[in-house]
Amino acid sequence: MSLLPWDAVLRGANLLMFLVWLQWLRAGGLLVSLEVPAAVFGLYILANAALLAVRRGIPANARVAFHSADIFLIAWAAHWTSAPFSGASVAMFPPVVLAARTLKLVDAAAVAGIAGGLVSALALWGDPGARATDLACVLAALALAGAAAAPTAPANDAAPAVRSRLGRNLLFKEFLNHILFQVREYLTSITTVTEHLALSAEDPGARELGQKLEKLISELNGKVGRMLDTVKANTTSSRTPKLQAEFELEPLIRGCLASSSVAGAPPVRVDVKCDPSIGRVQGDIHMVAAALCAVFTNSFEAFSASGSGSLLKVRARKDGDAAVVEVVDDAGGVSPEDLKRVFQPLFTTKSGGDSVGLGLSMSRRMLERTGGTVTLESSRGKTRVRVRIPLRPALPIIRDDESTWARRRQSLA
Repeated sequence: MSLLPWDAVLRGANLLMFLVWLQWLRAGGLLVSLEVPAAVFGLYILANAALLAVRRGIPANARVAFHSADIFLIAWAAHWTSAPFSGASVAMFPPVVLAARTLKLVDAAAVAGIAGGLVSALALWGDPGARATDLACVLAALALAGAAAAPTAPANDAAPAVRSRLGRNLLFKEFLNHILFQVREYLTSITTVTEHLALSAEDPGARELGQKLEKLISELNGKVGRMLDTVKANTTSSRTPKLQAEFELEPLIRGCLASSSVAGAPPVRVDVKCDPSIGRVQGDIHMVAAALCAVFTNSFEAFSASGSGSLLKVRARKDGDAAVVEVVDDAGGVSPEDLKRVFQPLFTTKSGGDSVGLGLSMSRRMLERTGGTVTLESSRGKTRVRVRIPLRPALPIIRDDESTWARRRQSLA
């Protein structure tokens, strides 16, 4: 997720307010020069604004550098102008708080460490009048500010609500798209047969009946086609460009895990490891989140139904031009009979009414449209699901069992 515009606005406003404070010190009689710091700050803010206009946010891999650059600029300007370290430390609070809200824990701690180190340097070498107690208070306040901001950080863009609202909507719309496509394929075949009957029938009555049947089938085919176009306009096959953006996979995985927990499930240890070489994924974050939530929910429901198992292992690695998310649970596995049907629409092994059997089948269909897929295997009480997510949208994967034409060709062979 890119930094939101308000983050960039706050960062720019913080630097401008620091310059205003320095100008106030100068007006109070301090012999400081502001021309060079003001020019550097102005160029830096303009560079940030230009990047924001081009990328609509600061890239995730550059967040640490930009927050750290804010802090370094403040420390440099304070040293240049011989300003008291206490005022400079106040200006370092916003970058630390923003880092705690938008970065991983390790990265946020690094930014806070840089701020603490520079505050200490300003106090020890830049401000001879600084007292040790003042320095201790400032450092403690920096640490507490970051710790207080971290729990309020949003977990992920799409994950918290995707299972309850958006995720299920996507699965149902995908299923409706699937059904209408199959119906239209059969209607196309029936239309061809009725056209042949209308042309080849020798009896005038049979020919007239064939023509009427041809007209009715043609009208029905048109209506189904219009319904299919409407559904496609609201499913993953035809999304607005703003959703075709880049996102980080690891935060999405963790957010989906948090939103996929099932009431009544036994305590389960969740072990997540992601290969940092995956980088950013380009595609529909909501579609990927819906697929991941479907897989994670199945695992948690398996733990709840079996009452056994204790480990859900999630591994994400880079495989060529795709990321592969492997999900393994030890909740008892899937029987060989059910394993043959897990990707059939409306098939479910759950006895309750909460599951309708669309998660795996429709998730696979959605991912295959962009070149990904979902596979499942089970042995020795463990279930292993692999979700292949293209790093960039690729050519769709078409299977014979998804095509009525392919099945008819096989039956006639």
